[in-house]
Amino acid sequence: MSHKPVPPEAYLFPRNISLNIFILLQNCTVDPTNGITNRVENLGQRFRENFAQAVGEGWMEIGSQRYKLGVRLYYRVMESMLKS
Repeated sequence: MSHKPVPPEAYLFPRNISLNIFILLQNCTVDPTNGITNRVENLGQRFRENFAQAVGEGWMEIGSQRYKLGVRLYYRVMESMLKS
């Protein structure tokens, strides 16, 4: 598989995406990076709201940690799928 050269601005990738995933996404015919990051952010907002409603505002930090863990796992699975 040949790779396109990575432009310097590519290193300004979204903070939750590893460089490996970012480069793999940049090599797609249509770059899905913005759609993916927007989807993750929207799901994060909904998760935090629903988590707070379910367990109370005092547990927001736990909800935030769970969301971050879920995002890391999401991108790990995505990277694994893109590499295979």
